[in-house]
Amino acid sequence: MAYIGRDLTWGVFEKQVLTPDSSTTTFTLTYAAGSANSLLVVYSGVIQEPGVAYSLSGGGSSIAFSEAPATGATLYIIYLGKQVSVPRTAGQETTTQSFTGDGTTTSFTLTDPPVVPAGIMVFVDGILQKLNTHFTSSGSTIVFSPAPDSGSEIDVYTLVKEKVSIDTVADGSITLAKLNAGIQKTVGQYYEISANTTAVAGRYYFVNTTSAAVTLTLPTAATMGDTVRVIDGAGTFDTNNLTVARNGHKIMGATDNLIVNTEHAAFDLVYYNSTNGWKLFSI
Repeated sequence: MAYIGRDLTWGVFEKQVLTPDSSTTTFTLTYAAGSANSLLVVYSGVIQEPGVAYSLSGGGSSIAFSEAPATGATLYIIYLGKQVSVPRTAGQETTTQSFTGDGTTTSFTLTDPPVVPAGIMVFVDGILQKLNTHFTSSGSTIVFSPAPDSGSEIDVYTLVKEKVSIDTVADGSITLAKLNAGIQKTVGQYYEISANTTAVAGRYYFVNTTSAAVTLTLPTAATMGDTVRVIDGAGTFDTNNLTVARNGHKIMGATDNLIVNTEHAAFDLVYYNSTNGWKLFSI
């Protein structure tokens, strides 16, 4: 998983302290991580660069250092991310961006700005900077006071940001046409027809032949389980017949169209396979 834990209430991030011995390079993480960028690693007070000073191993269950940390050195990890179980803004995982100070420039532009000013962590030469004391943040711009020294390394972490509101679907906005075909087969929707019609799998038809005979043409393509329901809506199939055109598929294993002349007939046609075609049963 990319992120661990429950929803952050007060912005507290989990911390793990490691004990280096000058020989061990791989340590087991308390929480599995999906990316090296999800970890803030501080060694002897200096922030380490993901993918250079360390990487993940064991499917994200361990951290592997490029060189064994020295015995007695302070080494700890801050987990910047967590697993989420509610909708959130896509693409807002923790990201990093680096700059180099020149002793003059105070303003830097972020390609991935935070949602709020407190949504970033800023380090200069591995030292955490305090918001509104060492720098200010507005939109995609951070401004230092004073300008970082020439040659200093500036690392900015844009922290994960979850979505505050949950998207909802407006009433009546989901139509039958938008539903998955498999759902249509199960749910069904009734239609009244009195003229020649090409059937759609999953639909139920009240057929009115009061004025004239009607032809209901079965779908061109069919897969096992496709269902078409037919009901004599006006009770006039005996006067004006219904023709169910097979449209290239067999009906009950035969290569003939189905002529229905029984008053108040009601039945389903369910597709089986190319050998047997549509199977007929009463409802």
